[in-house]
Amino acid sequence: GVVTVLLATDDANGDVLRGIQRERDFNWVYLDFPRSQFRKRGWMEFRKDLDEHAPFSIAAAVELLSGGDMLVGNMGSHVSRLVYDKMVASTLTSELPPFISVDGYGMCCDFTEECTKEQVKKRNRPIRDCIYWYGKCTGGDQWFYHRG
Repeated sequence: GVVTVLLATDDANGDVLRGIQRERDFNWVYLDFPRSQFRKRGWMEFRKDLDEHAPFSIAAAVELLSGGDMLVGNMGSHVSRLVYDKMVASTLTSELPPFISVDGYGMCCDFTEECTKEQVKKRNRPIRDCIYWYGKCTGGDQWFYHRG
């Protein structure tokens, strides 16, 4: 069973870290740095009020989490997908690491697509194609779905 949990959070109030202190069944591993600037005030990429903790915390979180055996995360996030891609690249087997998506997005449903169950099934993408193509969504390879 699971004994050690690698945790990354952008919780600005500290509720998550206070909550895990009551959980005695696991060994919690997390990064200790100031999170107050992570209060939700728009997209992080466009904010000018962030200090060095923002980019370094992302890089450190990617390194920490990519050492896990499975991922529970927000798969609508480029950071979570990057973590998963690193997990796939470092696996010693031919099996893909399991993941649980807390926001409903999967590897075959990018956050730029319509993602009902019927639409995902209709695309009929093998999971390896999803990992390959969506792992490249860092700018030029990403397309945006527009309804209008």
